[in-house]
Amino acid sequence: MTAVRTCFFLVITILAAFYAGEWVGEQKLQLTASQKSVTPLYLYDKTLQHFNFPAFGKATQKSDDTDEIEMDSMSKSSINIFESPSFRKLANFFSIEYASQCPSKKDNKPPHEWMSRFPKFSIIGAQKAGTKALRFLLDDHPQVAKSCGAHGMVELHYFDRLKHDPLVLDSKKLQEDYVENIKSKCGTSLEIVKNNNRTVFFDDSPKYLFDTHLVPQNYLCTVPWSKTIAVLRNPIDRAYSQYVFQYDDHCTEKSFDEWVEIDIANMKRVGLLKEGIDFYEEYEAYSRYFESEEMTGEYRFCSFVGRGLYAIQLTHWFAALEGFGLGQNNHLMVIHSNDLSGDLRQETFSKSLDFIGLDPHTLDHETFAHKSDYSDKPPFLDSTRNRLEIFFEPYNKRLYNMLGWNPVWE
Repeated sequence: MTAVRTCFFLVITILAAFYAGEWVGEQKLQLTASQKSVTPLYLYDKTLQHFNFPAFGKATQKSDDTDEIEMDSMSKSSINIFESPSFRKLANFFSIEYASQCPSKKDNKPPHEWMSRFPKFSIIGAQKAGTKALRFLLDDHPQVAKSCGAHGMVELHYFDRLKHDPLVLDSKKLQEDYVENIKSKCGTSLEIVKNNNRTVFFDDSPKYLFDTHLVPQNYLCTVPWSKTIAVLRNPIDRAYSQYVFQYDDHCTEKSFDEWVEIDIANMKRVGLLKEGIDFYEEYEAYSRYFESEEMTGEYRFCSFVGRGLYAIQLTHWFAALEGFGLGQNNHLMVIHSNDLSGDLRQETFSKSLDFIGLDPHTLDHETFAHKSDYSDKPPFLDSTRNRLEIFFEPYNKRLYNMLGWNPVWE
């Protein structure tokens, strides 16, 4: 009896110590710089181990391996993101709410052979971050079909302009509508792909990264075999570039700094910037941001700040991939816009081809460079840049931790 009692108290003691350790770990997150660099988050070795994040820039390290890094609240949420209960909660939401409406991964195959190559992949964003430069490089590949729509554009925008109830997913109907959309916009390219089983087509719709309250689940229910590539640029430079791009048509009545304050105020109002929220609550707030009255009018073209919240948007895409059981299929690649030019141009292009599954190819032309004319536009005030640097800092830290990037925008 004494031995049994001793074993009982020993088990209780071990359990108490375990849960106490868990509680303490949640209260204060500390890790050494060497631990941070040895286990980059994009190599999570369970369900997400095969995500392909080209490490153009290694994880930051400190010279003293014993130094401890005290993370702020936003960075805490990004450390071990794919293992966190917060991420698992959001992934389960995508699984139960959306993936359950679609055929299983095993059964969800293209209804037509050519659909596995149309689109073979999609460039999902970000707008004004270098998607056109990447498209220009890929157009050089002999297996890629071109000439879709006006001026050679390949922006289908199917998944961010859905005409059905976006919360009710019918895989068969989605695929039928998608085919009709392709026929109406890209009939010539469609015939090329149908007649040559080595030819592929890709969609370049940069709003797919921004519109993550609806696009990921509809995309994965319709074309789950299609891979995705995101190109990211410094969100501050991207924001002003978009302002210049939209200025003449949509955003003329206010200055850039006024639009910035309006966008941030809207995000605050819907609870998107609330401290301490988990990823599911953040997803709900992001959905409210999109469904807000401001986003239904001209304002939607002038949401310059929200489009740069890459950490939030990629969290939604990763959680959707996990929820749809596609986490091990190399479905998402992330590229830094600077790597589409200069010495890394060919290397980045080659990694993209390997990710997509196309034959190796050597580029024989210079990188496309689209230069915006800022001369007749309102200036970018230093005070506004400083405001945005402060705003984006925690979200950029979260992104660096998520992708294993150096702090490239600091």
